[in-house]
Amino acid sequence: MYAAIHVHDFFLQAALRLEPQLHSRPVALLDPAASQPVIFQLTDSARQAGITEGMTPTQALARCSQALIKARSRTQERSAAAALLDCALSFSPNVEATAEGIATLDLKGFPPMNYEELGQKIVSRMLLLNLAAQVGVAENPLLALQAARCARPVLLVENSKAFLAELPIESIEPSPQVLEILKKWGIETLGRFLALGKEALAVRLGPEAVELFERAAANDTRPLCVMHPAETFEEEIEFDHEVETTQPLFFILKKFLEQISLRLQMVYLVAEEMTLRLTFADETAYEHVFKIPAPTRDIGPLFRMLQTHRNVASRTSHHSAGPLRQALPGREPAIRFI
Repeated sequence: MYAAIHVHDFFLQAALRLEPQLHSRPVALLDPAASQPVIFQLTDSARQAGITEGMTPTQALARCSQALIKARSRTQERSAAAALLDCALSFSPNVEATAEGIATLDLKGFPPMNYEELGQKIVSRMLLLNLAAQVGVAENPLLALQAARCARPVLLVENSKAFLAELPIESIEPSPQVLEILKKWGIETLGRFLALGKEALAVRLGPEAVELFERAAANDTRPLCVMHPAETFEEEIEFDHEVETTQPLFFILKKFLEQISLRLQMVYLVAEEMTLRLTFADETAYEHVFKIPAPTRDIGPLFRMLQTHRNVASRTSHHSAGPLRQALPGREPAIRFI
């Protein structure tokens, strides 16, 4: 059996992970690196306010003046992806980073278990990391992923044929051209698609149809590309506005420590070293390595080490520290703010 963890709207969740209270507000996410930045993920509140994917920031604000427009943050996406894998590794030693926001676990060799209960435990642990996830459990990785995308929040597939037959045709991600043809034929579900047969589909639609058929059948058990456990644990953020005092800085650093502590606990490690790195608005950087006398993952002593480090306060008060770029790592051995 396999389990798939799917973090829906992964880029949005990563951007809001350190500010979970924003999930209840109208927030829209755009990618500033795109040639024409438009909204591509948004909260339920933003959708209810009339904002939709594809709108420009100006159009979104015209629909809802209270909307918060945030830029995609690849630094926070890296941290969120690492947190997802740490959670997955706390349940199985064989984990694949399948795609952004998706991890697959190999459960073979495990003693008989209640898979729905396992899924609920994964969901609960992901919430501690400020990530809402869906979990699917099935006989092969592709089927588990399909189940995870449909889960609310956990779905165990016991009858794969019945489950696949009711899935919409969009779930196998056909190209727009093939999707248009299938819609004209009245093919709305995978059950109807599979009923056409692989050879007939290949003759009518070409090579893509063969791949789609295999994807729709979801009966191919492939080996996972298993990853190795992390040796460092990082949290990182770029501030939207300049930070000139230590109060907001320490607020963020404490949140970093809370997340790192949770991730270390999940994989049964402690930290023996912690590194803080701050990048200031004038492009100068500050870095300090803290040697931890007694390796720990306890937030209290780690945070006190930061609070009592005088250079943090002095450097911040004499620089307009904006985008203060920070990150925390840690491995059985280390935590590092980068």
